[in-house]
Amino acid sequence: MNSLRTLLLACAALSAHGAAVYQFSGTYRDFGSGEIAGPVTFELTVPGPVTATTDFSPGPQLICSDCQHVKFYEQGTFSLNHVTVGYGLPNLSEYYFYFAPQSFTQSGTYDSELLDGVNDAILTTRITGGPDDPKVPEPSTAVLMLAGLGLCAVRLRRQS
Repeated sequence: MNSLRTLLLACAALSAHGAAVYQFSGTYRDFGSGEIAGPVTFELTVPGPVTATTDFSPGPQLICSDCQHVKFYEQGTFSLNHVTVGYGLPNLSEYYFYFAPQSFTQSGTYDSELLDGVNDAILTTRITGGPDDPKVPEPSTAVLMLAGLGLCAVRLRRQS
């Protein structure tokens, strides 16, 4: 029974969700000059969708242009109807971009929704392995074969 359980857990691990990849490009109205600045961009890769307020620093998972940090704010932090991306610049200023609530958790391309002409951005979200990922493979032949062989082995062992 333990070998069947181990086999099922291994199969479940193979089918687990993959990464969440966020690509962002935006412009902002500079606080000091009032001029439109940018573009500012980033690509963030994390183990799964961002579902809580989380701050990311540049490194292997966050590649950005001229950023000190990027912060994902959950819905309701700044706007009841939006999630927010805070783009922190080296001069310690942070510019906010507001997106539809599902923008962090569902694959798609989203335009910022508030502050048109002030802080404009596009956020592309790709959740790999999720229900809306068109590239989710069916269980491989090898996984199905291993599961079948494991069940046969368990049955033969019980008959002995």
